[in-house]
Amino acid sequence: MTARDAAGRTAGPRFGVRSMSAPLRRVLLRRPSVSGDFTAAAWRTPDAGLLASQHEVFGQLLTDLGCEVEVAPVADGLVDATYVRVICPELSGQRFCG
Repeated sequence: MTARDAAGRTAGPRFGVRSMSAPLRRVLLRRPSVSGDFTAAAWRTPDAGLLASQHEVFGQLLTDLGCEVEVAPVADGLVDATYVRVICPELSGQRFCG
């Protein structure tokens, strides 16, 4: 996915990771699910209100630290889907996303 600026010029990719230690600039958070098989995942069923509150506080913390935060919708029933990570290594000018 490549973004374009106001003049229609290519502005560079809007996703991917080039470094695991550089400062965060842009973050994708997924709203946490409160439905699904928590027992099979070896998790306790969360307090929905507390979970939503913690998610909002975490997103605000990232914003306060200077990150551009985008929030993806909840993936109902997928208890582990909160963890969003896109790794796109670049080798010889080619980007490989997995």
